[in-house]
Amino acid sequence: MNQAVAICEEYCKSVREGQNTISVAVEGKYFTELYTRLMLLGYACESIMSSETSDTHLARFVIASPDSDIFRDLPSDDEGEDWKKPDDIF
Repeated sequence: MNQAVAICEEYCKSVREGQNTISVAVEGKYFTELYTRLMLLGYACESIMSSETSDTHLARFVIASPDSDIFRDLPSDDEGEDWKKPDDIF
């Protein structure tokens, strides 16, 4: 068991470990603390769903790396610099 799974087991009702993912069912009051602790270990929350009938959230965490799909929508370095062009001064 790795450190991230152990942290999840502290906070969550259910923990399922997959290949490079951890899926959990966690009460809303614990989600922020869980998210923060996993983020410090290099994990990102890939998805979260809230229940309409209870305070339980289903979340999936993945190891964050530049090759992960979680970074697919971010602009490249060149695309983010458009606002710095001097021609756009009004």
